[in-house]
Amino acid sequence: MITQQFKLYGRSIGTTRVSAVASSGGIWDWIDVNVQVAPPAPLTPGEQLYKQYQTGRLQFNNPADKANFEAIYAGHRINGRRVQLSDELIEFLNSLTSDGTVNVLSLYRYPKGSMHGQEMASGLVVCRAVDIAAYQGSWINLESGIAPMHLIQTIAKIIDHLPATNCQIGFPRPRRTYNTGDATDFIPELDVFFPVPDQATAQKCLDGRIGMVRGQLKEPARTHISEALARAEARGTKFVAMYPDGKDHCCIFALE
Repeated sequence: MITQQFKLYGRSIGTTRVSAVASSGGIWDWIDVNVQVAPPAPLTPGEQLYKQYQTGRLQFNNPADKANFEAIYAGHRINGRRVQLSDELIEFLNSLTSDGTVNVLSLYRYPKGSMHGQEMASGLVVCRAVDIAAYQGSWINLESGIAPMHLIQTIAKIIDHLPATNCQIGFPRPRRTYNTGDATDFIPELDVFFPVPDQATAQKCLDGRIGMVRGQLKEPARTHISEALARAEARGTKFVAMYPDGKDHCCIFALE
């Protein structure tokens, strides 16, 4: 069998007949063709995320993060660097925003060694992490009097959208300020997730030298967060680390 492909060009919308005409002028076969306007190409994941941003589903607390996100989407360099969001992070944010509004505390930034801006051998900088300040209108703030169970449910909802990839979770911990050099700033009586009972533990949090396991979560967070982690693992998510992190946010590292 020999298959040949032909392109038909025309401006008329509707049904038309295409005939196969022999050299003698006789018609030996034909097909009826329905001509219509081609549907638009489906959006890429990056385009889907930008649309969620345009409709207000993805919001940035910091104007600099907003400007960086727009620059990344447009393909513009940031301080001379080529930057992109990881596929896994885009997938995660698309899933989150399909179910509610996400308020981002921090997205791309470039201190070397941070998953918010990981430099590749090619010079490309890949953002694999996001700090989430609120989800579905629920703010992640442990010092403002929000009911602990409400905070736990918000974090569980975020975990329910994690993709089937390697992930790290930095759980929120109560602090009075954002001073990343003050290890005396910890409030054990307001801990909801992982306990930070003393200055030595707080210093490890600030230094990024701490790791904990789900069994160390305080109740009732342990029960509800462990259930959310198990649901994610059933979808193929692998948790490579979790720990008490910082004030007013949950940090998600969507790794390869």
